Amino acid sequence: MFTTTDRTTFGGGKTISFLVSTNDTEIKEYIVPLAGVSLWKGTVTQLRFDLVNSNDGKGYIEGNVYIDSIEFLKELPQ
Repeated sequence: MFTTTDRTTFGGGKTISFLVSTNDTEIKEYIVPLAGVSLWKGTVTQLRFDLVNSNDGKGYIEGNVYIDSIEFLKELPQ
């Protein structure tokens, strides 16, 4: 989820879902394309990551997540 200077609350079409590997000790790189998200424009002010286990319906995942960096690119490198 994200907020912008024009839309300051989470939700309301500002949600992006993507799969991540679990119980993994290796470093992974995830690319989340946002070009198709119509509200991803202007100045993004906040990001929120909700880790949810969609396979068993039990809800949020317990554990640790470490984010080394986040990059915002206008287009993916070739």
